[in-house]
Amino acid sequence: MTPFTMNESDLAALEYLKDFTPEHIFDSHIHIHTKASNPPAHPNTLCREAGTIEAVRADIKLLFPNTEKFDAMMIPMPDMAIVNDRSLRDKLNGQIISELDKHPDCVGEVFVCWDDDRDTIESMLTHPGIRGLKCYSHAPHFTDREACAIPDFLPEAMWEVANERKLAITLHMMRIDALADRENFDYIVEKTAKYPDAQLILAHCARAFASRTVVDAIGALPERDNIWYDTAVICEVPTIAACLKKTKAKRVLWGTDYPIGHMRGRPISLSTGFTWLIGEPAEAVGGPLGRPCYITLENMIAMKQAATLMDLDATQIRDVMCNNARRLFGLEN
Repeated sequence: MTPFTMNESDLAALEYLKDFTPEHIFDSHIHIHTKASNPPAHPNTLCREAGTIEAVRADIKLLFPNTEKFDAMMIPMPDMAIVNDRSLRDKLNGQIISELDKHPDCVGEVFVCWDDDRDTIESMLTHPGIRGLKCYSHAPHFTDREACAIPDFLPEAMWEVANERKLAITLHMMRIDALADRENFDYIVEKTAKYPDAQLILAHCARAFASRTVVDAIGALPERDNIWYDTAVICEVPTIAACLKKTKAKRVLWGTDYPIGHMRGRPISLSTGFTWLIGEPAEAVGGPLGRPCYITLENMIAMKQAATLMDLDATQIRDVMCNNARRLFGLEN
């Protein structure tokens, strides 16, 4: 793989974070893929092809030099190709299963397509390390993925299987209002009540790239132990703080969205929406430290600031960075 380089902003971030990150971290949102098994949906990540946990660990170690142990939930990289060609989906799921054989402290999810039935989903659960199901808003008949309702791409059979087997569902919801969208909100309330043993992980802090969507809506969600939030690539302090406050830091899961987190830039709230700032600017405002660092480091800066504002102690920080995930995925000692 192409080696990383570290700019002044990266090094400044590492200095800022040196006393924050625990020795053992568990990443609840990484994507294992190779070009052969899964043409990535994000062209900018092509250089970060990682088909093994060892390859991911090598990249993560550069950004977490003081961390001694790194484990993860491996999630298939969503892409229209694996929806159109289910043999590619099977190959990608199989790649994750082969990694589980080598890494018992890691877990994985299999990819569920919009039209999969119960038998198809259950046929993919061939390894005890599969602790979750992943879906995404890809389907050949969608004309506007950003407008998709959740049941457009998350089949009911997915809930049924997750509930019976006590599995997680990682959901990247769509629509600009995310959790603040009434249809999305009502769906989450309904399904988490109907299927109490299915553990719903709302990816990206309930897709709160626009921080107001979770800040405005999360307080009205019922207090349910089967609603979780992963922090993958979220760089807005209010977003992370809102999830920490709602769950008392007990159901927040740290994640990088690798390899997305290994691009430079960040998603940023703008007005009531958001945009992505990706890559090096032609001219960095503010001098050398105005240059972007890796998204994962931006996320960690926001994590540290949110933890400070919420008065988290060292135990709670370890929980968010590792122990909450181990508890959710049944890896507690």
